Amino acid sequence: MKKQNKKEKIFLLEEAMLQTDGEYALRAIYYPKDSLGVYKLRYIKDRFIKAGFRRTKEMELNQHGELRTLSSFDFDPNNNRIAAQFYPIHIGEIAGVLGRILVFISGLVPLVLLITGFKVYSSKTKRLRKTVN
Repeated sequence: MKKQNKKEKIFLLEEAMLQTDGEYALRAIYYPKDSLGVYKLRYIKDRFIKAGFRRTKEMELNQHGELRTLSSFDFDPNNNRIAAQFYPIHIGEIAGVLGRILVFISGLVPLVLLITGFKVYSSKTKRLRKTVN
């Protein structure tokens, strides 16, 4: 087996990225951490925010550009399908735009509570200092 140069590896990676069925769009490329690692390509069915499940497909390519594994939402076992939905639930993507807005507002609530709590605490300490003096 001959050793490939960097240009050949890039070509094989680009070729693999283009091998989609038209339904999925490339979402992320994960590069290997060492010389023996694998390239991971993650495709997502709908890149736009809307309600529903996130359908993804992942490909793993070895250093020679050969396909090692291919996973797809449609053929994954139920436990992998459920685990794949944790992140969309976490960021509110599963409920569409309304879910994203609710997650944003719920992220602001602790900040507002912190600021108002600090203001109440400082005003009480100022009042106590005035009554002591």
